[in-house]
Amino acid sequence: STAFNPDCKNIRELVYSAARLYPERPAFKVKDKGEIKTVTFTQVIENTEALGTELLAQGYTDCAMGIIGDNSYPWYQCHLAIVCGGNISVPFDKGFTAEELESAIIRSRIRVLFYGHKSEALVEEVKARGNINVERFVRITGDDNGFDELIAAGKERIAAGSQLHEDYKNTVIDEHKLAVLLFTSGTTSNSKAVMLSQFNIASNTIDMYQYEAFSYEDVNMAFLPCHHSFGLGAVTVFFGIGACSVFCDGLKYISKNL
Repeated sequence: STAFNPDCKNIRELVYSAARLYPERPAFKVKDKGEIKTVTFTQVIENTEALGTELLAQGYTDCAMGIIGDNSYPWYQCHLAIVCGGNISVPFDKGFTAEELESAIIRSRIRVLFYGHKSEALVEEVKARGNINVERFVRITGDDNGFDELIAAGKERIAAGSQLHEDYKNTVIDEHKLAVLLFTSGTTSNSKAVMLSQFNIASNTIDMYQYEAFSYEDVNMAFLPCHHSFGLGAVTVFFGIGACSVFCDGLKYISKNL
């Protein structure tokens, strides 16, 4: 039967609990150059710790980091590495104009921006305007991306016995502190920033299990955007119950992807 830990108070507890219960089950299935590859729950934890350790080694701790781009495994993996290290994840709408993205970056005070390759032109446009103070830009999809490089560097550091790995894993999570900053779509004015804590998200996830019959055999086609609470929450709900999430190529491709 499907199991979960009802006592999880934060996202890290939820994620690690799922990995203990379903270590070798597929957490994500991703398309890579036409080939379907599986990422297990154990691999997600290993990559979370590698990416988180490397970010910590580079001085990114107790800070906000942004993510923009299409839904993807690297998108969600960055989000997990950020929040499991007690940092603030700031998902941006991939449909933002340069002005909107610039405003959101300035207001959220992010130090790092992870971006998908399809958002590269937008990010470059915002950089060229010269008004933002982002220290590090990391492309997370496409060939020769920085996401894979950071994870590889983190795994090397962990294999060498770096104390930073233990520091990252033992980061104290204050589940009531700001953990995720979501921007609403600003249809009439500047987009508003919505502040969520890890407890908000973890408790909502546990509540979902009480009301709906989820199974670890379910497959979540995550086409709702992860920069919205519903899209981000759905991936977390399915992850926490040991189910697999996949990412479709777009709304018009859903039946083909099925």
